[in-house]
Amino acid sequence: MVKSSFFKTFTPTLHFVGFYIFFGSSFSYFLRSIFFLESTDKTGFFNNLKILYNLKLLFYAWMLGTLVASYSRMITKLVDIFSTQSIEFPVVKGLTITKALEMKKFQITQHLAAQDLFSLSDSAKSKRRKEFYALSVPGKRNLKTFFVVVV
Repeated sequence: MVKSSFFKTFTPTLHFVGFYIFFGSSFSYFLRSIFFLESTDKTGFFNNLKILYNLKLLFYAWMLGTLVASYSRMITKLVDIFSTQSIEFPVVKGLTITKALEMKKFQITQHLAAQDLFSLSDSAKSKRRKEFYALSVPGKRNLKTFFVVVV
């Protein structure tokens, strides 16, 4: 992750350098006016170029961008790993598998319920599987209600 972040942050660092060359003095003046600070330094385009000759400072900016990018990628990866751990939803009470599969607002819950349903259907001797499929018997209908609906 760090190696790929080196290459991904090089272009944004160059964009920052270009932005700083042209608008650095304006941004500095804006910050000084907000905080009521006075500066004895000369500001302007050539002063911005003199600051950019400090390659050590540019290297530190690039490394800081690399660290921020790699940390954000690692955090995203860890959230993906820990949020998709398998969860066993209850069959009868609470947030059941069927209610979780119907949730459209939280797609991660739907995904976790689908994983639980897959693991539930994959295990043949599970007590949960017997309990889940015993709730509805497929193909068994009440004939009186069937004829009433048809007529």
